[in-house]
Amino acid sequence: GLTMLSLSWQLVSLALFLCLSSFCDGFSALQNVGVIGTAKGGSKVCYSQKTPLLRSAGLLGGRSKFYLRGERGALGCKALQDSEQGEQCLVPPDLDQAIAGCSGAVVESMLSGRRGMLIDVLVPELDPSSRGYEPETMRLFCSKVLAQLGGVSLGNLRVYFQGLEETGAAGLYLRDSNVTSALVSEGRLKVESLLNGALPDADDSAVILVAPANTKEDKVTREVRRIISEAEGKAIVIINHRLDAPDPDGKPMGTLPLEFDRLEPAYYVEALSLAARPSDGRVLTDDEAPPPPMRIAVTRKFPGLWGVFAFEEADQRYSLLRSQKTKPTRGAIMEACKHLVTGGGGKGL
Repeated sequence: GLTMLSLSWQLVSLALFLCLSSFCDGFSALQNVGVIGTAKGGSKVCYSQKTPLLRSAGLLGGRSKFYLRGERGALGCKALQDSEQGEQCLVPPDLDQAIAGCSGAVVESMLSGRRGMLIDVLVPELDPSSRGYEPETMRLFCSKVLAQLGGVSLGNLRVYFQGLEETGAAGLYLRDSNVTSALVSEGRLKVESLLNGALPDADDSAVILVAPANTKEDKVTREVRRIISEAEGKAIVIINHRLDAPDPDGKPMGTLPLEFDRLEPAYYVEALSLAARPSDGRVLTDDEAPPPPMRIAVTRKFPGLWGVFAFEEADQRYSLLRSQKTKPTRGAIMEACKHLVTGGGGKGL
C-alpha cells in the first residue's frame, strides 16, 4: 500500500536518483501480498493491505534518498472511472482489462492511419525473461490483438515469435483458439520465428513481432530492422520488446532499431514504486526503517495523453498526478511525485 512521505523536499532533492527495473513477480504472485486474489470460479477479487500513515516529518532524519523501481505487483485494485479522467489511459485493475484496452488502442491507431505501433504491457506474465513469464498468457494476449487486427485488415497477418520452440507452441495455440482459428483456417494468419529469416510478403497487410529480445544467445536487432524494412507500407505492431534490456551488470544487451523512433506508443502500462533508502548506503535500524514504497503507474492509450498515477491507500485506487503529450522522463515522474514526498496535496497517500 501507499503511504504519505512527509519529508522536506529541499532535504531530499539533493539525494534523489532513479533506478528503474523490470517486474519480478506476476499478477498471480499478488495473492501472496494480498492485493489481488482469485475467488472461486477463477474471477479476480480485490483485497486491501493496510499500513499506517506516516505522520512524522523526521522519520528518516533527512538521511534518505528516493528512487523509482519496477513494482513487484499489479497495478491496482480499483481503476478510476472514465468520467473522472477523460481521455486519460486509466490504470487497469487486472490483466484482462489491460488486454481489452490494448486491443482497442491498436484498432483505433490503425483506423487513424498509424502504420507502426508499440505495445508495452510491462508485467512478468508477458516478459519471457521473467521468472513469472506465462507462455499461455502471452498467447492469449496475442490472440486478442491478432483478432482485432484481422477485423480491420483486408490482407494477411504475419506474426513473429522469437524461439523455434515458442513459435511452434504459439502456432498450435492460435490454430486451436476460438479467437484466431478462423484466421488460420482461412490462411490469413502466418506464424514465423524471428530466427528463421522469413520476411513479410506482398499479401501481408500487418506484421506483428511478439517480445523480440536481444539475449546472450541471440542478437535480433538486425532481423527486426530487416522485417520492418520489408514491411514498408504495412501495419507493424511490436509487443513488449526487450531489445535494449539490461544484462545482469546493467548494460544493455543490444540496441534499439532506429526505426522505432517512427513507431506510435499505442498502449503503455508500467507500474513503479517510489521508495526510500539511506543516502550513505548503511543499513537502517528498526527505529529508522523506511516507509513502504509508494505505488506509481505510467500509462498511455492512443490517442490520449500520457499519465502518471499514484495509488491512494485510503480509496484503494489510483489518482492522476500528471498528464502530458509525450512519454514522461524519469525527472518528470519524480517531479509529479514531488508533492507526495513533501506531503502537500497527496490525498489519502
